[in-house]
Amino acid sequence: MATKLYMVYDSEKKGERIGSFTKEQANQLFGIKSDQVSVYASTGNKFKSRYTFAPESREPIRNTMSNSICLDWDFTTAALKTMAGGGKHGS
Repeated sequence: MATKLYMVYDSEKKGERIGSFTKEQANQLFGIKSDQVSVYASTGNKFKSRYTFAPESREPIRNTMSNSICLDWDFTTAALKTMAGGGKHGS
């Protein structure tokens, strides 16, 4: 079974896409309960009046790394982007 990804948008950053995450990653990064991610994605409601979730249409691309390493990598890079202010240069 493929891992389901959800795109996350931040309304405080003018709807900027933060990234794509699994339910578990969204739980760790945003504090949303894993079983609620799909509910927010299907209703379009904002979590914490800020984050919008949408199902990702593509399958994650994974070639040579194990799934757990890929998830760790995705979580780490997303956390670094968030700590760095979204990864924008010159801001």
